[in-house]
Amino acid sequence: MKALLSLEALAVPDQDRFERGLAPGWRKVYRLAKGGIASEAELSDACITALARCLRQSSGCLGFRDIAAVLQSIVGVQGGLPLPSTASRSTTLSGSGAFDAMRAIERQQRGHRVTKVAVRAAMAIAVRSSREGTLPRSETELTRALAEQTCMGLVDHHFFGRARAYLVGERFSSFHEARAWEQTVKKALSLGVQKLASRLSEDPGAAHLRAPTRTIARRSTRDILNEPLMR
Repeated sequence: MKALLSLEALAVPDQDRFERGLAPGWRKVYRLAKGGIASEAELSDACITALARCLRQSSGCLGFRDIAAVLQSIVGVQGGLPLPSTASRSTTLSGSGAFDAMRAIERQQRGHRVTKVAVRAAMAIAVRSSREGTLPRSETELTRALAEQTCMGLVDHHFFGRARAYLVGERFSSFHEARAWEQTVKKALSLGVQKLASRLSEDPGAAHLRAPTRTIARRSTRDILNEPLMR
């Protein structure tokens, strides 16, 4: 009997410990998601606010412009953009040579979290453009695409990836249901991510980065608690 109880204790996630481990901004996002009362738009606004705060506190994306230059070189080899004039021969190689250059940037920044996410985003964009032949029309478009995928990768890292297992059972009955909800929230996030990513691409250090204007007016706790459960 004691052994069974021990196994059950190990199987049940420690919600309190999990919430305490989240940064304050992401803790609020998780609580909104767990409560099931907030709309996708409200949750999206909270995510964007938490993301902007996270980027400011981490000094943005160290090495962003270097990563973007290597990505531009890869796409240039594929025929989408002119090769950057400042790129060395090693960074104009597609495939493993360019990926090695990105990993070197990551090492130079000593594993900075946002830089790691940006490197993964750049690699994903390079592979996708090669497979699908969907090449950006300009260097600005490519840089913004990198910033957008980096921002969404950070939301995955700080919120969806961590909270998914805890929300199943707490709010959702299955991972399939949780995934469907996640896609709905990401769709609501897309415009805010685009606006924030545009600012990040212009200010990679995020010194003055602020979340865009909320899509809906902020509601008080009293308004949320007084909202009817059934609509």
